[in-house]
Amino acid sequence: MFVGWLIVLAILEIGNAASLHLVFARGADFGYGIVPLFNFDRESNFPTLFNGGLLAFGSLVAFSIHAWMRSHGTDDMTRRAWFGIGAVLAFLAIDELCLVHEALDWFLMARLGTTGAIAWPWVIPYAVIAIGVGVFFLRFFLSLERRYRWTFAAAALLYVGAAIGFEMLEAIQVERHGVDSLGYGLLYTVEETLEMLAVMIANHGLMLYAIRECKGIDLRVRFAATR
Repeated sequence: MFVGWLIVLAILEIGNAASLHLVFARGADFGYGIVPLFNFDRESNFPTLFNGGLLAFGSLVAFSIHAWMRSHGTDDMTRRAWFGIGAVLAFLAIDELCLVHEALDWFLMARLGTTGAIAWPWVIPYAVIAIGVGVFFLRFFLSLERRYRWTFAAAALLYVGAAIGFEMLEAIQVERHGVDSLGYGLLYTVEETLEMLAVMIANHGLMLYAIRECKGIDLRVRFAATR
């Protein structure tokens, strides 16, 4: 499955590269539909759908691990942690698909008037939340086997570093050179690429955990007919 995700990501990268060429070399805003459909800085397009789908899939796996552990009498701390992981990934999926942090950004920008690295002030509450989430999961994280710790740590650091760190770099770039600069285009390309890679790594770790620690998880959808 990881290879399949990489293939999809490669296709999206090609589409985004074409959109960058159209925007910065030809000044096209539509470009036969390539720009709105594939540009990593646009919303409600193929990259957004793919990233949101990856997050939703990870959330489903985490909730399934929680359900398996609840049925097998696992300790409360572990069960709560897996439920929390599912909830965090579900929120990130909703955020990605429904523009939650963008709406928060518009609200805060009108009231705070921040500049520089925090010119887009949504990064402030999200950074605080990220620290809080890290503290909440620390005990559970340290209880994991080393192979899972490395996987989830890499995914979390990559995702937060891309989503918040690169967003701050982009804010500086836009403030100095505007949204029409190629530097901004390259920055948001790297940001979105790293975010998607981070979620793919996390999902790989989640599936590995489900297979090895939960004897695999059988997901079934049952339909009950009523008369």
